Amino acid sequence: MAPLTLILGTVFGDNLTGTDGIDVIFGGRGNDTIAGGLGNDWLFGDSGDDFLAGDKGDDFMSGGAGNDVLDWDDGDGSDIMSGGSDYDTIEVDGSVTRGDNFTLEADGHRAIFTRVGLDGQTGVGSFTLTVDTAEAFDVSGDGGNDSFIIGNLGGTGIHKIAFDGGEGDDLFDAQGSHVRVEAFGGSGADRLLGSQVDDLLVGGEGVDTMTGAGGRDRFLYNGNPFANGIAAATPNGIVALNRPDIITDFTLGHDQFALDGHDLGINSIHFRSGLSNQLTDGNVLVLTDGFANAAAAARAIDNNQAIDAEAGVFVYFNTTLGISRLVYSENLGDGGPISVLANLTSLTNVGNQANFGAQSFTLV
Repeated sequence: MAPLTLILGTVFGDNLTGTDGIDVIFGGRGNDTIAGGLGNDWLFGDSGDDFLAGDKGDDFMSGGAGNDVLDWDDGDGSDIMSGGSDYDTIEVDGSVTRGDNFTLEADGHRAIFTRVGLDGQTGVGSFTLTVDTAEAFDVSGDGGNDSFIIGNLGGTGIHKIAFDGGEGDDLFDAQGSHVRVEAFGGSGADRLLGSQVDDLLVGGEGVDTMTGAGGRDRFLYNGNPFANGIAAATPNGIVALNRPDIITDFTLGHDQFALDGHDLGINSIHFRSGLSNQLTDGNVLVLTDGFANAAAAARAIDNNQAIDAEAGVFVYFNTTLGISRLVYSENLGDGGPISVLANLTSLTNVGNQANFGAQSFTLV
């Protein structure tokens, strides 16, 4: 057996790094940062809020007491992880150049996180994380077309899963889980499917498809609302961008549009609902009359002299497509420019418009 190197921390916050061989590292008290090095290492955070990274090799990591982060980076081995007591997070950073194919499922009380392959090639770049105790996963796909499929995690103690797809056309599917998820598609044409409880879904740049599944879900719109293309003048003079996401199951009375007030220039919500020519001034408008396209709806708002609001959103029913749509406007009272943010494909009756309420929108 190869010799072991023992490294001991202090009662303070230590920065400890292993050797190229097999290391046993104890952080001791304090908020420690521990990296294992190249061998098959044993890392113990002990008490405190610690950060543990096994690095290369097949490592064992134990956070101990405190809110710990146990980290895996692309190129590391298959590790065994135990967060210990308090609130612990398993952090995974995938390949920056290739598409990761991740799965997460239960094996008794343990959570098994696997990269089954890269770019759809099973066995290429595969690894497994066996997680004895933890409360959260924070997974980054980085580059490539990533997939992350989550099964039933009952009995594992996992409470939350965060995913950031990064670049590429990513698939995130948590429909088989009852764990709260926060999924960020990043750039590309992503498909995000939430869990059976309350989720946060963020498509990001690109034309994305989002399904909340069960629970009370929030669909967040932030960043540049015109990032998906170039807005162009329409026949009625409204400058419009028509590159929307698809939300397949927006549930009235349960789900919400979460609007980033800083990015969209909306300081507070002033909700109004009714016929376009009868609305009073507001910056979140629901039109109960139908229109052939978003530009026609924007022009009707512009023609209403009571509306002076600048940046805001409106929901209208598109009589051509037969669905409700969410639209951003840089200037509601002056006809835009506008960007269609989302097609709400489950809302196929103009009568649904009257069922939107102020609770359908929130600022973040």
